[in-house]
Amino acid sequence: MTRRTDCGMGNGAGAQERRLTRGMGTWGAPLAALSIAGAVAVAMPARADGTFFQLDRSRTATGGVLAVQRGRVQFALSRSDWNGGFHWVGRVSWRFPIQFGSVPVTLSLGPAVQYSHPSAWRGGLSVAAESYNPTSWGSLYLLSDLSTIDAGYFFLAQFNHKSGVSLELAAVGNNAHYADRTVTLDYRFPNTPYSLRLGRKLQARETYIGFSINTF
Repeated sequence: MTRRTDCGMGNGAGAQERRLTRGMGTWGAPLAALSIAGAVAVAMPARADGTFFQLDRSRTATGGVLAVQRGRVQFALSRSDWNGGFHWVGRVSWRFPIQFGSVPVTLSLGPAVQYSHPSAWRGGLSVAAESYNPTSWGSLYLLSDLSTIDAGYFFLAQFNHKSGVSLELAAVGNNAHYADRTVTLDYRFPNTPYSLRLGRKLQARETYIGFSINTF
């Protein structure tokens, strides 16, 4: 099964991302998060239902997300970097499985908090609906993720082939004049939780590369 969590509503940071320049950002914080994610993925598989870590980088932006699920509770933390600033978003969600006919759906609801550089704190509520559906060729994963912080949204359709190749189509945005659409190809190495990613931001006209660790 493939799962995706985006507690930061994408790698953007509002209208500021449209004014980014070369040379932004630092890999320090994302790599620190990677170290944590690796430790969680390797050392805690029996205690957690799953761990997800993803890091994407384009010419002007870096974004990462870490999520750990235990039972019906999921903890998520994301960071987005842009020219001269960054923000963190954290949330705790309670998950409720429901059924729409033959389609399984999981609802997630919980508080969220955002810290934006240099000193702005904001709180809100997040709600998400996701569905994982096995098919003859692999699986289809759908996610809708909404937040009251800046009216953020993230919609994802992920087509996963048995070969390990996935196609992701996503839309992300908020009411701070940020919106984008992305197309991503993902390859998951056989019998491992590791994947490589290559994608394109259609509005920003930027290519990004990344990787993920997914133990779900």
